[in-house]
Amino acid sequence: MARKDEAAELLIEGYSIPEIAYKMGISTISVKLYLCTVVGEGKIRRSDIFFSVSSNKRKAIEEIVGNSQKYQTWEIQKILKEKGCEISKEELDVFLLIVSFGGSTKLNICQFLSIITLKLMNVV
Repeated sequence: MARKDEAAELLIEGYSIPEIAYKMGISTISVKLYLCTVVGEGKIRRSDIFFSVSSNKRKAIEEIVGNSQKYQTWEIQKILKEKGCEISKEELDVFLLIVSFGGSTKLNICQFLSIITLKLMNVV
């Protein structure tokens, strides 16, 4: 089984991105890139990655980012921690990135993959 397919299978089994990285012995960036590739192949959907973040974490994040105030990732993590909801930077980054593209119908999958890859690699 290819590593990208292994990452997708673990995601489907309910593992988070940091857990997949640990289990596979690779970086979280590699996991993100594998998952983006598998999304592009149509084997999983962006929503599969979105829902890998637990519902209580998604709800807590949405409450914070729903404010008109802009927050940095570390600030959101701090607020969540104060509310008793721990989340890794990697998990939060992926969630926010997917949410930011959630309403966009103007991007095709190739454009989405290009942008998400650059963002995951901290190029843009």
